[in-house]
Amino acid sequence: MILLFDPAPPCIQWCLVQNGNADAHAVEAETGWQEKIVANLRDCGKVKTVGYVLHNGGDLVSDAIGLITKESLARLVDCVNLLPEHNSLTLAACRHWMECLPDAQHILLCDTAFFTRMPPHIRDYAVPHVLTRKGLHRYGGSGLGHEWAWKQIQALTGGAARKIISIHLGNHSNLAAIEDGHPVETTVGFTQLEAIMSAEGCGDIDSTIIFQLKAAGFTYSIINRILSTQSGFSALAGKPCQISDILVQSSHAGMSLARRVFLYQVVKYTGALLATLNGADALVLHGAPSLDIMPFVHEIGQALAFLGIRIQAEAGRSTGLPPRVSTADSAVPVFVMACDRWIMLDEWILSLDNKRSRQNEIKAKEIPR
Repeated sequence: MILLFDPAPPCIQWCLVQNGNADAHAVEAETGWQEKIVANLRDCGKVKTVGYVLHNGGDLVSDAIGLITKESLARLVDCVNLLPEHNSLTLAACRHWMECLPDAQHILLCDTAFFTRMPPHIRDYAVPHVLTRKGLHRYGGSGLGHEWAWKQIQALTGGAARKIISIHLGNHSNLAAIEDGHPVETTVGFTQLEAIMSAEGCGDIDSTIIFQLKAAGFTYSIINRILSTQSGFSALAGKPCQISDILVQSSHAGMSLARRVFLYQVVKYTGALLATLNGADALVLHGAPSLDIMPFVHEIGQALAFLGIRIQAEAGRSTGLPPRVSTADSAVPVFVMACDRWIMLDEWILSLDNKRSRQNEIKAKEIPR
């Protein structure tokens, strides 16, 4: 049995995964949250592996997945200031459960590690170099999901798709351009606030707006709250709004505007990433299994029809949707995949276990008899 933790302030999400089944929960990240989780665990003794998602590992964590050691725990402490609300919860969970379950294997899963491979001309902002050296550059995000999507497409195409655009649709939607397994571009910058708007985040804005708000009397704390928790879909809709609300047509004027803006941004950044790759061998869209993203996929296909992209008219109208939803003559194959985040994290952990097993087998064969 695998126990997984994924911070989502003001909550921490946790899940038990066993035999491919995920039992997910969320608890308020307040004093005593660890004890509340223990109270809901039927048998801690059956937990063999504990996984922790680190949303920003900065330049300190370059492996998407790895066993937690004293050294990696020390690096985790140094990562807290990169994304304090999220990373502090990950650190607290690590410390508690490593003490609570000393015999289990503890694994760190880093959502930015994939993008540490990007070269400086893509990662760096045009700011004084002294600031770049202090870590003010683009870190990317949702790397675990984008790399998962890359692996899925390799399996589906037999490795023929060397260049792909990965589009994650969710409350924090973002895109990544990948070539031969390496990230070429991402829409996520220093944080997920950059680029595409989210359920509550503003996305790209003129940075001088911050100074205008400051001059108008807002504190930096209030400005941060406005841009990161009071903007995005919800601001345009005029009421709390999630990705599930945006993906469907609505007669509500605010919701309709939010949907149009979101579609525009996804199409715009898809075009930009296609340019960075000089074309793509596949376009893959992935979201939670609970989301019906096909109507939105059809609209993306219509917006990109000038590139020769064609979506099957019947795609999404029946159960058992096949991964490929584009027509045979589409200039770029389009794939749609449901991605249960917990099962995806479980697959990452299983891949690490398989890798370690193979390494042990190789070492065993190398031992002289």
